[in-house]
Amino acid sequence: MQVPDNRPSKDIRVEDSIGMPEGRVRPYVRWGVLKQTPHTDHLECPAIHCHNPPLCLFQNPVCSIWAGLTTRNPNMSYSGNQHHRDEGSLSQPNTPERPPYPAEISAPEPPSDQTPDQSWQGALYERFFVLAPLKAFGTMFFMVLFFMAYLKLLHDPVFAVTTMPLTPVDHWIVFEPSSLMLYLSLWVYVSLPPALLPNRQILVGYGLAIAGLCAIGLLIFLFFPTAVPTPHIDWAKYPDFHLLKGVDGTGNACPSLHVATAAFSGIWLSRLLRDMRCPGYFQIINTLWCLAIIYSTMATKQHVFLDVVAGGLLGIIMALLSLAWLQPNNQKRALIE
Repeated sequence: MQVPDNRPSKDIRVEDSIGMPEGRVRPYVRWGVLKQTPHTDHLECPAIHCHNPPLCLFQNPVCSIWAGLTTRNPNMSYSGNQHHRDEGSLSQPNTPERPPYPAEISAPEPPSDQTPDQSWQGALYERFFVLAPLKAFGTMFFMVLFFMAYLKLLHDPVFAVTTMPLTPVDHWIVFEPSSLMLYLSLWVYVSLPPALLPNRQILVGYGLAIAGLCAIGLLIFLFFPTAVPTPHIDWAKYPDFHLLKGVDGTGNACPSLHVATAAFSGIWLSRLLRDMRCPGYFQIINTLWCLAIIYSTMATKQHVFLDVVAGGLLGIIMALLSLAWLQPNNQKRALIE
């Protein structure tokens, strides 16, 4: 806008509070000097403005300060760092009104592991179908290889077999025929963690970790074979145990790989359920199922208490090491692949 040439040159200092709406997180203008010189008929603005130039003091034509200065409103005066203005006098007939500003700028919400529309049911469904053929055939193939080595060491021990001693716990836990189903449920239980793994990288890492656990147990069976004492039970009265006792004898006792794989799977399953934000009762079921399998190893007289302790320690250590190595909950692609 044009300014008469006969006006004296002076500096007008603008404070950041002028024209700034209440509640702003960052003002558009910190402060600046509006200068009028005798050699030009325009106002020069060296004001320091924000990172949004179209909204700065100099470039915003609807700014109340700019409108007041260019129209030379007589009711507005500036003196150094002080300013006084009549709010009603700033409204000019030809001056457009200043657009409203938001009362405040809210901080963006932190990123979440799951999208708002993704429930735990959806996460379970999605993970079960991610790499489903690889998970299914890989688990079966691994079990076949494991049992080939396990049964070989069971029926053909290389070194002398040591009988494990009994403890008071073994006398407290009596033989319970109904625990057979809990004992056999291990093969379903150990299949759940790999079925819920989110991507190929973690699936391969999980397979290597549990393979390492089984390899440690088999090496102990090779060099330090052990067996549980023969219980005084008439197995003819319990036909359901014929297959178990015919295939899996009393050897390969310590450490109990039944307990080791149950503890390993239980810890991994707990972490995966937590990552998918499943309800708390899933964790309760997981814990009770794992403890029931551990109990069944002694209730079926397949293992003694010392076998359980050694197998539990092996499974817990390997699970914690593998989780620290793979860190599935810290990998962003684990939640989206």
